[in-house]
Amino acid sequence: MSAWDKLVIGFVGIVFLLTFYRIIVIPIKYNIAEDHEIVATVTDKERHESGYYLIFCEDLNGNTVVLKNDDTMVRGKFDSSNMQQQIKENKTYKFHVNGYRSEFWSLYENILSFEEYNVSPKDKKQKAEEKQSSEVIAGNKQTTTEEIGIKLIPEITEQTEESYFVNIEFNSKEGIAIKKIYKPEISNELDLADENTIRDTIIVNGIDIFGNSFEVSENGVYWLYIQEISGTQRIQRFIIENIN
Repeated sequence: MSAWDKLVIGFVGIVFLLTFYRIIVIPIKYNIAEDHEIVATVTDKERHESGYYLIFCEDLNGNTVVLKNDDTMVRGKFDSSNMQQQIKENKTYKFHVNGYRSEFWSLYENILSFEEYNVSPKDKKQKAEEKQSSEVIAGNKQTTTEEIGIKLIPEITEQTEESYFVNIEFNSKEGIAIKKIYKPEISNELDLADENTIRDTIIVNGIDIFGNSFEVSENGVYWLYIQEISGTQRIQRFIIENIN
């Protein structure tokens, strides 16, 4: 057998494995994924070229969420067209969904059912407090974002005249795809901005973080942006105030 034949056989084998994984393994994993609920406000709707519907939303934390509305024989859902008409833009719903989001495989969580959700004053207050809250990490405190276990640990916590590194510890099952750090020239530049503006500003103007630490050289407000491989995004505001 020539080297060329081996190469062709190897290529065919890889294609077969990828096809098998996409057609057999992924649908099984998708449908056995644990059902869960998402509370979000609908911002837009569209019909995908593949025939199913997409629902664009913003959750209570201001994160962008894209859900699929599609018939599924496995779950006995055959009313996606009616459901698409019933779901209204600018309204908040509690969606019961299955599956998971994967940008690589173009997978979306699929809506099985939904009910209108009234955002309580408590929800609004909690969202506002989370948006405005920040932690001073240059002292004896640490900042933790519980959703994906982000923890910021400064190498120096006492007063110093030198720059130092802040280590990032995180616990993400999917892994982290993007890490960026941004220090606005005006400390309160983003404090009243909406979540999308904050995210876009950090992505465009922030500095990429390679590895699990970044350097700080002056006091002030910093913004950390982290995106998981699945597309889940987290933004953390924190303060450095121990550099003389």
